[in-house]
Amino acid sequence: MEKIVIKIVTFCNKNYIPVLKNWYLALQKIGLEQHALVITLDDETRDTIDFCDTLHRPIEVEGQNFGGLWQHRLEVLNDLLQQHDEIIHSDADAVWLRNPLPMISSLNANIVFTQGTVWPHDVHALYGVVLCCGLFYLNNSPQAKQFVTQIKERVINDKDDQVSVNREVASRITGWQIEEPVLVPFRETNFTTSKAVMTSKAKNKDDDLNVCVLPHHHFPRLVESITEEVYVAHPLSGKTLDDKIRCLTNLGIWWA
Repeated sequence: MEKIVIKIVTFCNKNYIPVLKNWYLALQKIGLEQHALVITLDDETRDTIDFCDTLHRPIEVEGQNFGGLWQHRLEVLNDLLQQHDEIIHSDADAVWLRNPLPMISSLNANIVFTQGTVWPHDVHALYGVVLCCGLFYLNNSPQAKQFVTQIKERVINDKDDQVSVNREVASRITGWQIEEPVLVPFRETNFTTSKAVMTSKAKNKDDDLNVCVLPHHHFPRLVESITEEVYVAHPLSGKTLDDKIRCLTNLGIWWA
């Protein structure tokens, strides 16, 4: 039987096609391009992307219809979990520089997230740690599938998948197991990181969902320069295409 390989999934519309090409070039550089799956959100993107596997799931995203986009994205990911053993969702501006798959697989977790900064503020205030939806892993376990279903229900009201994810996790844990915590200054506050993987501490002993958070220095959102420690760089930047290109160019990780 052919082994089902993990899929690295990103979503793209016509506004970000150059960013998508850069994302794919990065995967090529580390030999992971065969894992790429692009969800095309409009006909122009579908007709342009001919260099990797695609799945056409169109949605109108003009007019800042982000609430609908997040719900759509979760529906697609839920469908993919029925077909694949494992998936990783990656924003197209999350640039892969080293292969993190062995690290992620070694955790034996249902769900693995990279770390955000301080959004949403209510969850940051609780634990000093928030999860980033720009890069996360799911397996097709019952626990992960149930989690996606719960997030789909929450995002209808929250209209922000990162808010929904963080609030769902926060409702089910008492905090995080953090080895040698380090405070990172950010704007008017700070957030907690660690050189080691952080693991969730379940509130209910019968709750068997286990969540891991990858070390921020390997998967940074705050990126001043690219070092050998970085596996995937997902730098904070503006929302426009020009903002993305400028940010990634300044870091030396723009090849498109």
